[in-house]
Order: sequence, then C-alpha cells, then structure tokens
Amino acid sequence: MLIYCLEVEKMAFKLLLVEDDAELREIITDYFEEKSNGAFAISSAETGEEGRQKCLEEEYDLVLLDVMLPEIDGFTICRELRKTSDVPIIFITARHNEDDRLQGYRLGCDDYVVIV
Repeated sequence: MLIYCLEVEKMAFKLLLVEDDAELREIITDYFEEKSNGAFAISSAETGEEGRQKCLEEEYDLVLLDVMLPEIDGFTICRELRKTSDVPIIFITARHNEDDRLQGYRLGCDDYVVIV
C-alpha cells in the first residue's frame, strides 16, 4: 500500500499598507507579523503613487490606506481602486472629522479607523 503525503502550502493573505509615516508603518507591520503567525504577507508603500502602482501590479486581499499621503491622497487611490476591484479597504488616518469619514465611505472603503 502506497501512502502519498501532500504538503499543503500555507497561503498567506496579501496585505498592502500605504502609509508615509515610517514609525507607524513599522508598528503596523510588526503587529501583523507578530500576531498573525505568518497569515499575512505584508507589502508597504511610502507614497500614494507607490501605493497606487502596487495596486495596479498586484492583487491584494486587504489594503490599509492612509488619507494624507505624498503625491496622491488615499481618497484618490480608493476611488481608482473601486473602478476595478472590490478588495477590502480600511482607511487608517489621523483625519477624524465627520466629512472625511463620510467621504471615505462614499468612495467605497470598508472601514475608517482614526489614529490619535
């Protein structure tokens, strides 16, 4: 009797973090790496343009997106992404006024988290 062993490759969820603050980017990345036990493969971008470009080149399972970014703001990236993708988008931002939150939801974000 032959027994075949198949090694199931652990598939990681692909997460894109678009955040211009290096310290915050490191904290969020470290958190996901530590708490997820390898469940997330994290890519990051420092500018809006870099984030937009990565979204065009790769498919992600989740996008964490700052609003205030150099070159292209997070609202613009969200608007562009929604034209071609239904990837979950969570804004992570210091912009806390109600108009910004409503704008994020109107553009199609799945959640809007304010960091203080």
